[in-house]
Amino acid sequence: MATVEIFSCLDPSGKLVKCDAREWSDHIVNQHPEMAGLEAEVQKTIEDPYSIRIDTNHKDRRLYYRLTNRMPGRDISLGYIRVVVRFSRWRRVGHVVTAFLCPTIREGDKPL
Repeated sequence: MATVEIFSCLDPSGKLVKCDAREWSDHIVNQHPEMAGLEAEVQKTIEDPYSIRIDTNHKDRRLYYRLTNRMPGRDISLGYIRVVVRFSRWRRVGHVVTAFLCPTIREGDKPL
């Protein structure tokens, strides 16, 4: 069965990033229901991030952050969309692993 893409885009370094429908619905929206309907914002986070970091726990993953004022259920009104993208060593294509809202950029991850 063919993979259905929600979107594909280029990050600022020119790397192709894809988000498939199964990952979006089965993981992202299921685990982070506040992300429902935010596909365009996730894509924009990859295309024009505020910051890109290297995940300290998974060297094959990049963390894309973009400021947002959508922080439902939180005591703060401003935070970040965080998008985790996995790049394999052999391919230059990245795949969205997860996306969620967070209040700050995670400490310890190295800026790219």
